[in-house]
Amino acid sequence: MKKQKVLSLILAAALCVSTPASAMAAEFSSGSENDAVQVTTEAATEEAFTDSTDATEETTANADVTEFVPEVNDEDATLNAEAGNDIDNATSISLNTEYTGALSDDNDADFYKVTLNEAGLFSIKGIFRTKYIRWRIYDDFGTRLDDKYWDIDNLSQRGSFEYSWNLTKGTYYISANSDATGTYSFILGHKSANETFSENQGGSDNNSDDANQIVLNKTYRGQIALNDREDWYKFTVPKKETVKVIGRAQCGPNWKIYKEEDGIMTSVWSTETYSVESDIELNVGDYYLVVWDGNSTNYQFKLQTHTHSWKNEITKATLTQNGTITPVCSSCGETGKVRTVYYPKTIRLSKTKYNYNGYAQKPTVKVVGSDGKVISPTYYKVTYSKGLTARGTYAVKITFKGKYSGSIKKYFKIV
Repeated sequence: MKKQKVLSLILAAALCVSTPASAMAAEFSSGSENDAVQVTTEAATEEAFTDSTDATEETTANADVTEFVPEVNDEDATLNAEAGNDIDNATSISLNTEYTGALSDDNDADFYKVTLNEAGLFSIKGIFRTKYIRWRIYDDFGTRLDDKYWDIDNLSQRGSFEYSWNLTKGTYYISANSDATGTYSFILGHKSANETFSENQGGSDNNSDDANQIVLNKTYRGQIALNDREDWYKFTVPKKETVKVIGRAQCGPNWKIYKEEDGIMTSVWSTETYSVESDIELNVGDYYLVVWDGNSTNYQFKLQTHTHSWKNEITKATLTQNGTITPVCSSCGETGKVRTVYYPKTIRLSKTKYNYNGYAQKPTVKVVGSDGKVISPTYYKVTYSKGLTARGTYAVKITFKGKYSGSIKKYFKIV
């Protein structure tokens, strides 16, 4: 059998041919209530959507890409797979290897077996010299998932084929057949979907009982496959607030949110689009996000809550009253946890009496708050009377600053 060289074309990375030109970045920022400082947006490598001029690349750019090998010039590199004649006798083959086969005119089919170790875009491409060729794909149970048909080009007396399917990980079978004698050559490729939750063949999260547990403000990635049409995710809203649903996909899947209450599912929001950014008011409780589609697509999403920008409002402590520090969100007005500023209850000099020695002498100051903890000297300024060498009475002035206010004088003697 004469071996054929396969044209080295790069398979398209998605099934949708009309894909949005760009995607809006979605970022999440957070701030510490205790530090209560203005927070700027942080574009985390794991937790942010990325801008792109190609939505196909947007959802798969972080995946390890397995492309087709270059055109084969060495005839020995093309393998005759000796295909089986049914699923039970299918010949195991590998990705990224060129195989050749021969078709007879009795409409028998050549069967091959291939295993995908992760979900992703499974592809086939090649050439043939026969009246037509039909490729079929089956799952591990022998159920036919799809079939595609290509006619020969009458001018060149040869044909080419190229197609791809989004599939979950698992074992699959492909078959080639025609009603005329001829030869063909093909190669299989695969590009990872980089799913956050790995699914088995047919899907592992297709209902509420098997939903994947997710958290707010984190990015997740998934795939709607030829043999897995929906994904379920469960999340909890700890307090009543606005949740922004940010989603991107190659095609336009359905996005739905259900609330579970006493075992009853109630739909609270839904849309059908390839790019979604929608605010939803949600009460405390458990919810489910469902992504489903009649077409195959890769997608990513984040359920983002409001990002606070904290600024401290300080009520200074006096010499007799505690103060407070209250974080307040500059955008929504929500207040954070209030901290107490304990007033300087005890102010002591290290010594109150010195014996004259002709040299300058002065005590140090120690301030203790009403909570029994020492107050840092950064919160007060100490000044002394002039002199300090002669016998007499001298004043020490302690002036408070920062989150404290007021001043007080203490005295010591040189005798």
